[in-house]
Amino acid sequence: MQEIQTRPEINFFDQRATFVVKLAIFAILTTSLGISIAALHPPFKLLPQLLLGMMFAHAVELQHELTHHIIFANERLNRLVGIVLGLPMLVSFSLYKALHGHHHRALGTPEDQESFSYSYEKLTSLTGFISHLSMFSHYVAALANIRSAILNQLRKDVPPKVACRVRNEFRFLGGLILLLLISSALGHTLVVWDIWLVPLILSAGPVHALIELPEHLGCDQQTTDSFRNTRSIRASKLVTWYVNGNNYHVEHHVNAALPINQLANFHTQLAPKIEHVEPSYWAFYRKFFQQFFR
Repeated sequence: MQEIQTRPEINFFDQRATFVVKLAIFAILTTSLGISIAALHPPFKLLPQLLLGMMFAHAVELQHELTHHIIFANERLNRLVGIVLGLPMLVSFSLYKALHGHHHRALGTPEDQESFSYSYEKLTSLTGFISHLSMFSHYVAALANIRSAILNQLRKDVPPKVACRVRNEFRFLGGLILLLLISSALGHTLVVWDIWLVPLILSAGPVHALIELPEHLGCDQQTTDSFRNTRSIRASKLVTWYVNGNNYHVEHHVNAALPINQLANFHTQLAPKIEHVEPSYWAFYRKFFQQFFR
């Protein structure tokens, strides 16, 4: 049997160049959709609003890559880009990095926890599923974190240095929201509603929840074996770009240090050992809904 190479050589220049291209595509698409929304009238702005929300979700997938890799020349720039990518969906980069790192270490143990306040145990009813898609609990938690940051309260579940960063990021996020709301009120404009809240509610939250739902659902969560507790999905190149390689989730858990753009090749090595593999997201959700409505 061919030996699996879990630590292949990494070209950091290529890794950085690839990520910069992805950032440029994200910036161009997001700006174009924002301009389209501002120029159109209802109901014609609904489509670009839905697409903009999808770009918000894509931004968190890009942010996820930064939680694992220092793409840029220094960690400060890496964090700055990560903070900006998380703004639309109220995601603190430092908190996400800390909680997601814990998820990788604790997967398959009782100490594991999700980064976005998901409640998979509620996926037993239509109401629970809609609540899951809304990511309502995540937004409530984000607002609670903003309140705690304003009151100078530090989280106890992360190291003190990280807790200070998390506090500062939520303070910045709270200040930015306040500034946007004041500017919108003074300018008598619905721009905040049109290019942030509507895309966030209608598509960003639901799409992000749907991207992450297949990762571990239905897998064996009583084992630390990534080949059994995680799922991979063979998606098209377009979908793989959109989810930023999140479909190759077993490969990511086997070697979290591996650059995202190398996961597809890594999949060819690991495929025979993976217990949960789907040919597409559509295939996964067809089975999911068949069982859900049974």
